[in-house]
Amino acid sequence: MRGLPEAECPRRVDLVKWNQDYGKQHATDRRLPGPGPGIFCFLMINDSPNKFGRRNVVFTWRTVVFSSRSLALLLSSVILGCAFTARDVVSYNLFDYPVPHEHSVGALPETLMVYRFLLSPEIDARHLVITKKGKKSESVYYQQWKYNPADMITDLILRDLDKSGLFERTVGQLSSMRYRYALEGKVLDLRGVLQDGKCRAVLEAEVELLDFEAPLGGDKSVMKRRYSIEVPCKDDTPGAVVDGLNQAVKQLSQRVHEDLRNALQREPDDPSTKRVANMLAARLTVAEQGLRLFTDPAV
Repeated sequence: MRGLPEAECPRRVDLVKWNQDYGKQHATDRRLPGPGPGIFCFLMINDSPNKFGRRNVVFTWRTVVFSSRSLALLLSSVILGCAFTARDVVSYNLFDYPVPHEHSVGALPETLMVYRFLLSPEIDARHLVITKKGKKSESVYYQQWKYNPADMITDLILRDLDKSGLFERTVGQLSSMRYRYALEGKVLDLRGVLQDGKCRAVLEAEVELLDFEAPLGGDKSVMKRRYSIEVPCKDDTPGAVVDGLNQAVKQLSQRVHEDLRNALQREPDDPSTKRVANMLAARLTVAEQGLRLFTDPAV
């Protein structure tokens, strides 16, 4: 940074044009830290007494030259400072709770694959959403999800089913293991609702269990449920809403486990059980017919 002599400062000329001309003239000045200097002219007031002892107010121009490197450093400091300040107030939330201790008696000798749950397009995948009475849903921009909410729900349901021992093996979608049953789902609603001075966490999801060893052309759906869960929040703060949604996810996992266990332990006269028995009988009939091809000379 340096000053210019008063003789070089503009007086009754176009300042913009003067700045451009001066920048071109001194662009290669080696005394400056970098090329492309920025020039700022400002007005100074000089009221020092003259030789007759009188004080005359004199307006003079002063010019200060900044290098582009200095300006870039100054602007970067300001921007980075603002960025770090904004980052400090942002909260990244995730769903988590202790593993349930309930275990199923007698694991089904099959493998269950849990597909990644889908997220409804109406749900904000990045921010917490709170709906107030008579108003449109609003995203709380400083309360963000650390991961996709549907992925977090999938991981917790997969973990709980694996620890419950309901199936011999419970794997995720990326597994290459052969499986018979598949669990898929979709998150339909995930938000906080503030109404009449009370706040509650709302979670709505649809879950379906598929059997890929069902007869060809038959219904592969063993169980299909739609869950709507509401959990009261202790207050209307975003943190309380996140805690309420976390409890709602826990309840969803428990209810899915109970419904799966009930669906797989149906009575023998249940249509789905008869379907499995018919499938086994059909396989046996095919095997017998194949054996006849080799043993009966008349065929």
